[in-house]
Amino acid sequence: MLETSEIKKIPAFKGLTTPGQAAFLRHSLVILLYLLVALAFTWPLALNMGDHTPGSLTYDRDQNLWTLWWSRQALTNLHVNPYFTNFLYYPGGVNLFLFPTNLTTGVISLPLQALFGLVPSFNLLYFLGVVGGAWGIYCLAYYLTGDNTGAFLAGLVFAFAPWQNPASEFNQLNIIQFQWLAFFTLWVVKFLDWLFPGRAAGRLTLPLAQVLQNRAKYQLRYGTLAALFLVLIAFTDQYHLLFAAFLLVWLSLAPLVRLLARQNWGEAGISLVKLALLVVPAGVAFSPVMLGIIRDARSG
Repeated sequence: MLETSEIKKIPAFKGLTTPGQAAFLRHSLVILLYLLVALAFTWPLALNMGDHTPGSLTYDRDQNLWTLWWSRQALTNLHVNPYFTNFLYYPGGVNLFLFPTNLTTGVISLPLQALFGLVPSFNLLYFLGVVGGAWGIYCLAYYLTGDNTGAFLAGLVFAFAPWQNPASEFNQLNIIQFQWLAFFTLWVVKFLDWLFPGRAAGRLTLPLAQVLQNRAKYQLRYGTLAALFLVLIAFTDQYHLLFAAFLLVWLSLAPLVRLLARQNWGEAGISLVKLALLVVPAGVAFSPVMLGIIRDARSG
């Protein structure tokens, strides 16, 4: 992998002298490389985007294709609640709270279905999940280590490891949309670094006075982004929502315990409130679906 200093030595990129331009080029190259790996991983899917999907299991594929189709019907044609349909078990219909409705992906698919059709939309969303997930973990690993090559390999391991392959082979589009989880983790780590500056003294290479001066601004920025991605996760896949909850608790626990051990009750209380605010948007937005899940699960 090329470092920023090496990129600037390439004749075509000698004019890219600002850090922003160099970072844009670096991320563009990383995304392109991940896309090439994904194309090779699924070959010859790229030659058959209109009538094939990555895996071989038709049951989950057809279920996910139907989910995309139903999202479009419910939201743009019928203007009804996408978590209920009478297109199944007609005329009584059935709730879809316990079904992998994957509303986030369904909404994203709307313009794709209008432009390209159902099966190409499925495939484009597959590549969005794999490439976006790899890129999200690259960003996280680069932030944590500053090592470009190591971060690139981390993205490869996350998106193309054997544990991920069954989701591709089974055409489980809801599980493949793990890009939201990757970026949620990135924003949570950055949020916690500014919430507990002692947690990341090596990464926040700023004088303590400057860190304290900018804490509120960066907490708001990264906390808002983390909250947004948690909402996207909630409406994508509940497995991923559980993973996100575990990650948030695990990453927050140690710094909170240290504050309590020092009997810094005020700082610990404020930190808990800010962490709670991070999950409030997802809790409020997803609560109707969660109530429906609980009600249907208890119904027998």
